[in-house]
Amino acid sequence: MFCSSSSNSGFMEIIGPIKQQDINEVNEYPLSIAFAPRSTIPCLLKNIIDENNGNTCTYKGRRYNLVNVQVCKVVNKGYILPGQNNIPKAELILSFSANTGEEKISGILLCVPIYDTGTPNHDAYLNQIIEQDQQNCNKDIKKSTTPTLESIFYGWDGDTTQTSIAYKTCFELMGNDTPSSKELYIVVFPNGITLTSARYQKLLSLIKINGDIPMYFIPPVIRNGEPTLSSYTTNSNGDKVLENKSSIGNIYTTSISSCDEEFKHKFVFYTRPPRSSSKAATAWNSEQCPYYKTSEYKCVPFNQVKDLSGNLVVPGNKTLDTILNEKKEAKNNNNLSVSSKAISTEQIVEIIAGVGGIAILAIIGLKVGSAISNSG
Repeated sequence: MFCSSSSNSGFMEIIGPIKQQDINEVNEYPLSIAFAPRSTIPCLLKNIIDENNGNTCTYKGRRYNLVNVQVCKVVNKGYILPGQNNIPKAELILSFSANTGEEKISGILLCVPIYDTGTPNHDAYLNQIIEQDQQNCNKDIKKSTTPTLESIFYGWDGDTTQTSIAYKTCFELMGNDTPSSKELYIVVFPNGITLTSARYQKLLSLIKINGDIPMYFIPPVIRNGEPTLSSYTTNSNGDKVLENKSSIGNIYTTSISSCDEEFKHKFVFYTRPPRSSSKAATAWNSEQCPYYKTSEYKCVPFNQVKDLSGNLVVPGNKTLDTILNEKKEAKNNNNLSVSSKAISTEQIVEIIAGVGGIAILAIIGLKVGSAISNSG
């Protein structure tokens, strides 16, 4: 069946400026990333970057594998944060596929706009590809590791600039012209990548096909190799009707106004960049306990009545002093109870001696009684 008209479908274009009060902001990261180190510069095959296996992302405990990296036309339009002025000229999209067909979300797209004006930023990964001899790419360069995809999200230590706007959306498969739907999780990074104009022009010369930047296509593994709905019309009932389908995986775009009340509910603004597995051991994040140096600890006397902030310790409306006294009293009562029941060694000897004496007297009494009886 077609995607529901009440939910996002296709790529979402934002119409109108995004205002701070319109943003559903959360101080978290949208997902986790884990990119394998590399010692070679990847190849650019038309507009496809030939990345190695071993790159993954994790969303809500589910791991997704990187299956495709494309430089393409801008498909996420209108993602301009307050204070931004530049308009992206292209987009770098990393496509991740679910490990199994059982996942609700079939694919995850990390979408990074590419700008050609302003101060170069987060550009190391693309620069190495643009400047290299494509005939010698993917050859061991025998030096320190080259910039990986992670450098797009972390340009330097402590970099937190790659904030994002994320949304879930639906798209349709059209196998045998019978629609079925799948879900995508799309994360757009508005600050993106800024190239120098010269490098951007060189990138264009490498990726253009028939004089134009290619459109993004959903990789076959995410869509089960089936064609996708690329355009549609609606009938009098408002239902979708197939107009065109794409054998290579192109999908349509739907627009939403930034003034629409639904905008706040359908998009989330993440103030943190993706959580990096390579930095998790050295940087604190919301899923880990913080690490402190020993010099940051301070020894202070323990106050049995108040905690370190000066507040009374009141579990069950009792101070710690009350709790300690009750425990002390209970312990004393217990000791008294035990001691009252305990019998010392001397007492045991006395009891045994007493019992023995009574037994001897009883025997003498029996003998005297027997003698009197016999004499009578």
